[in-house]
Amino acid sequence: MEKIILNENQDAVGWLWFIPDKDFTEGVPCSGWGMERYPEGSVFEGQVKYDGKKFYRQGFGKQDFTNSSLTLQVPDGMVGKTFYGLYDSEGQHPWMYGNGILYCVDEVTGKPAGFVKGFFDCFSNITDWHGNFDPNDLLPGYTLDMEVKIVPFVKRHNYLVKTYGNTPCDCLFLGDSWVEMWKDPNRYGVDVFERDTQGLNAINVGIGGTKFSDWLPWLDELVICHKPKKIFVNLGFNDIHGFQTVDYVYDCMLKFINDVKTALPDVKFYFAANVLCSPFVPFHDSERELNRLTKEFCDANDYCKYIDVYKLFTKDGQMIPNMDDLCIEDNLHLNLDGYNIWSPYIIDFIKNN
Repeated sequence: MEKIILNENQDAVGWLWFIPDKDFTEGVPCSGWGMERYPEGSVFEGQVKYDGKKFYRQGFGKQDFTNSSLTLQVPDGMVGKTFYGLYDSEGQHPWMYGNGILYCVDEVTGKPAGFVKGFFDCFSNITDWHGNFDPNDLLPGYTLDMEVKIVPFVKRHNYLVKTYGNTPCDCLFLGDSWVEMWKDPNRYGVDVFERDTQGLNAINVGIGGTKFSDWLPWLDELVICHKPKKIFVNLGFNDIHGFQTVDYVYDCMLKFINDVKTALPDVKFYFAANVLCSPFVPFHDSERELNRLTKEFCDANDYCKYIDVYKLFTKDGQMIPNMDDLCIEDNLHLNLDGYNIWSPYIIDFIKNN
């Protein structure tokens, strides 16, 4: 079939081209093969479905991270180069979902250095490979003895420790990818975090993909060492989507608060409400429940404040119809328009409370 050019600028972000498996008619669903470039620099090529309105990854694909700004969680001395595996966007999974192999190269020589295989959910290797693995499927230059394991968040963690050390600050911002990507001038053309926190003496230690439970072992080197007067927290999103129960997430939040407050008795916490996004509609009720429990705790304890950013992106308790327009192509992470709503509200609240 003929290749359909979706963007004349093949260096642009978004879907670049699509080869349908049958005659293509705009508005009529079909499948095929396509290519998409992401704002952080990686490029996907693989099986694609078209639902009559938009394209999405579905089936086998490969993603090249050569020019990506993402920090993939691979062992020191290696760089995550390419992922080959399954995608299931139709099943409400924004990136990889299924068996896959993440190939790594030596960060100095660029030669094959290791690979991670297993069942992936986004960039998390959540279980072993499903079924039998054929070593002959490995790319040239890779052998079974080169298999390595993902070390969750180690590179971002080590970068933050090295960058900020024990630097004191008045306000510490921590959490998941919404906090990490807040400070990304390469993506948005402006460092939104730096722009909006002028005069706050603030440090951003966001780590994409993290849950409350991930932060408990890091409190000394990433939180307490900075001796902040105020701590902003944006967590719970990955916890719920990782199938942790609301009660478990809430308990981890309480332990987080207790451990930090034991070391910093005068600190004040600011918890951002979880915001509803379209890839995780089945989890919206759990997110609302976690928001409710968090607000109740904050209302009962004057050292905790609840920042209701939820209301900025909902109407009558439901996600606003244009939420996807406020996110990058994965419909999960805020674009500049989204940050221009989320960020000022948070900063203004912290300054005045």
